[in-house]
Amino acid sequence: MGKYRKAFGTLVGQAVQDELIPDRGYVVRIFKRLDASGHPAADAGGDLWLEMSGATGASKVGLSRNNIFAPGSDPHLAFEVLLARVDAILKSPKHSRETMLEFKEDWALLQYARMRISSAAPLASSSPSNGTAVAAVPAGEN
Repeated sequence: MGKYRKAFGTLVGQAVQDELIPDRGYVVRIFKRLDASGHPAADAGGDLWLEMSGATGASKVGLSRNNIFAPGSDPHLAFEVLLARVDAILKSPKHSRETMLEFKEDWALLQYARMRISSAAPLASSSPSNGTAVAAVPAGEN
C-alpha cells in the first residue's frame, strides 16, 4: 500500500495544482462537507444518490460503483467522493481494509474520475466497469 500512498499524494498534489481542490487538507474534509451539505436520496431503481445545494446550484452524485458515473452524476463531486474514499482506505488499519482487489477497483475509479474532469473530451459514455483498464497500478503492487 506504500506505493499507492505515494501515488495518492502525487495525485492530490496535482489536483491542487490544477485547482480541482483548494488544498491538500481539503481531502480529509470532503466527507464532512458532503454530510453537512448533502441530502441522500434513492432513485426509482433503488440506487443511492447524494443531492447537494450550493452557490452554483443543485447537483447530485451517485454513491455506488454502479451510478457514480451515471448520467446526471456530477463529475467533480464523483472525483471528490472517490478521493475521500481512497484516502480513508489508505489511512485505515490493515485489519479493517477492503481486499486488494476491491481497492484496485476503487483506485481505477479514482483515476478514471480524475481523467474525466480534466479532459475536455466527453468520457461519460465509457466506464471503467466495462473491463477496460484505465489506470496503471504502481509497480510491485500486483
